Amino acid sequence: QFGLKTLCHLTALDVSMQSLASNQHQRISEAGLSNLLLGLDHLRHLKLQLCGNTSLGSGLDVVNTLTELRSLHLNLWGCDLQDNLQSLDLHKMRYLDTAYFNCGYNHFDIWSIPWIGTIPQHVTQLTVELSENQLLGGLLGVDEIAPELRELLSPLKNLERLTSLSLHLSGCSLEDEVTDIIISSLPTQPLRVLQLHLDNNKALTNCRLTTPVLTARALVLNLSRSGLDDASVVALCAQLESSETLKNLGLRLDWCGGVTDK
Repeated sequence: QFGLKTLCHLTALDVSMQSLASNQHQRISEAGLSNLLLGLDHLRHLKLQLCGNTSLGSGLDVVNTLTELRSLHLNLWGCDLQDNLQSLDLHKMRYLDTAYFNCGYNHFDIWSIPWIGTIPQHVTQLTVELSENQLLGGLLGVDEIAPELRELLSPLKNLERLTSLSLHLSGCSLEDEVTDIIISSLPTQPLRVLQLHLDNNKALTNCRLTTPVLTARALVLNLSRSGLDDASVVALCAQLESSETLKNLGLRLDWCGGVTDK
């Protein structure tokens, strides 16, 4: 029964209703989430922190109606969404400038995230957190997911106004080929800030950097607890040395295979 529709004039809303998965009494339901946002058509800024609410179902579809949004922040870590975000469609958000999606630990595979392809082309700042979704990587077999993944991520090339991108894929069972597809799908224009968190992927033994990475002005590259050995680390540094635009670098290689003097 919870809702705010009488406040139809609201332009900004920040709601935190985080829950422990084990606590049935602190969860918001699919209907409850729909009721919360129903009628708030003038929202320009929306921040929802709903971690651990495993009963959301497809309640987030109501976000599709908020076409006036300038900024959207969704923290959905551990909500067991699986395929329930498939119908999230951001195409009609013609003013959206800043978007943050934390969808870590949701038992996602690549068929769970078609909404990435609906991010409007005019977004300038984007954060996508997909960590701890092991089915995104090689558990289904690289040959099976590679063509689908290329098609799914291809719209990212169209984000021509993007200046800041943060992509988190920690603990997703990524293999080299899958990582290559992800990196090669990034927007090609020079980014002011690029963060790539690929840590805790033991099957990742190499990291081939392409134009989107090598033209960034500020880069955070996190490969800690990956499968990189000495030779891979040396090759990575050689690639970074070829950049003519890099001004700030954060390189994380904790617990990688013994790093030599090189």
